[in-house]
Amino acid sequence: MKPVSEPIGRIKWDFFVSYTEADRAWAEWIAWLLEEDGYAVLVQAWDMVAGTNWISRMDQGVARAARMVAVLSPGYFSSVYGTAEWQVAWAADPQGQQRKLITVRVRGEWAAGLLTGVVGIDLVGLSEAAARRRLREEIAAAARGRAKPGSPPPFPLTERAVPAEPRFPGALPEVFTVPGRNPHFTGREAELDTLRAGLGTGSAMTVQAVVHGLVLQGQMYGRASLTCDDASPVFPATRHFSSI
Repeated sequence: MKPVSEPIGRIKWDFFVSYTEADRAWAEWIAWLLEEDGYAVLVQAWDMVAGTNWISRMDQGVARAARMVAVLSPGYFSSVYGTAEWQVAWAADPQGQQRKLITVRVRGEWAAGLLTGVVGIDLVGLSEAAARRRLREEIAAAARGRAKPGSPPPFPLTERAVPAEPRFPGALPEVFTVPGRNPHFTGREAELDTLRAGLGTGSAMTVQAVVHGLVLQGQMYGRASLTCDDASPVFPATRHFSSI
């Protein structure tokens, strides 16, 4: 179904594609896509055939097209005719209430001057599929005057960017998940008492221990409970054991 375009004077085309010769391939690609969607399009590459007066035809395009699609590139900005065409469209709708001028960037940077105030469609760096989707969505939104999606947006998250107040550097968390004590490790009471006492002073220390029990190979954890704090720190250390 053809999207509805608002009537503006004696309208003959939905879109007039303004471009420079260096961007003809882009202009034809855009015009083809617009006509696929049911719009009436005037483009020089297809409509200025032998026997026509191209100046008169371009004048008709500027005057009798509901909107102009300006294909922006460095060559377009330096084009005398391209500049004259977009300036006519801009002057007819300087506040953009009718979306008379739609800019589509295909190469180079965005324009300076009056065109900076016109919200455009950026196709630079997109794949063909992404460019096709963006152009269709943006053109349809310009014709409607709104870009409201067809489905409801997801419920906004209520969480803060920082979910909790940052902990003071060096302080232990109030809640600390530790693994349960392994009942197969025996003979550590004295070493754990030494470790607990050393941790209470806040100084670094190393404890060497011989663990008696099952033949184990893997990672063990030393665990100490500090009576001065409600946290239980875990100190991982890799040990390899063999039978004695």
